Amino acid sequence: DGADRWAMGILQDGAFVEWGSVEQVGRGAALVETSSGPAFFRVEGGEPMLRRIDWMTGEAAAWQSLQRSRAVGPLMWSVLVSAGLFAVVITMFIGSRTTGGGQVPPEFVPAPLGLRSAALAIDLVPGVIAVLISTGGGLASLADAAAVGPLPSTIPVLGVAGGVTALWCGCWEWAWGRTPGKRLCRLAVRSTRGSRLTLWQVVVRNLIKGVTVIVPPLAVFVLLSPAAQAPGDVAAGTIVVQAA
Repeated sequence: DGADRWAMGILQDGAFVEWGSVEQVGRGAALVETSSGPAFFRVEGGEPMLRRIDWMTGEAAAWQSLQRSRAVGPLMWSVLVSAGLFAVVITMFIGSRTTGGGQVPPEFVPAPLGLRSAALAIDLVPGVIAVLISTGGGLASLADAAAVGPLPSTIPVLGVAGGVTALWCGCWEWAWGRTPGKRLCRLAVRSTRGSRLTLWQVVVRNLIKGVTVIVPPLAVFVLLSPAAQAPGDVAAGTIVVQAA
């Protein structure tokens, strides 16, 4: 209807039945389908604009500018994630050869998986709080990001959670040999050589722990390891044990 009004409706029995209209659409606009529903799209002054439509009410929101994105394509992203996983596996292999990471002294009693999970849940709290503050999202969005895994849209959330978790756990383990979560669950981190944790072991262990938060499937290595060692434990030559 001219350049400024669009009538919307359905075709029924050869007739057009109108159920809503949108004013001030402008010339050159096109009706498109987006992931969140229908919308009007146009380019104004070289800038792409979008105006979303509510199918329930037939009303349209104000025009919004769209930011141009150079997101990594799905294929390239898959290659990058695969390369990251490969790098973690290689680090584990090299680390276990140089630190004796796969050789666990017989006097060590590996921590039960249930207690380790409880301790990790406690130590994840600072990372969760950091995500809630920095992104403004809720627990549901964080849970969705963890379930989906590392994608361009979830990396900011998972990256904050992984980085804060690695820093939090690393500082506590360097100072006291265990995190608050492990202390509450009566667990501790020990070197497989029986000595105190070195700075190198703490850094390697917690860097890979941060990567595991970003790529949750890496945690399956705990179930595959004979001594229930996480990828960071194997690489750094450490093990989580039951404290006396």
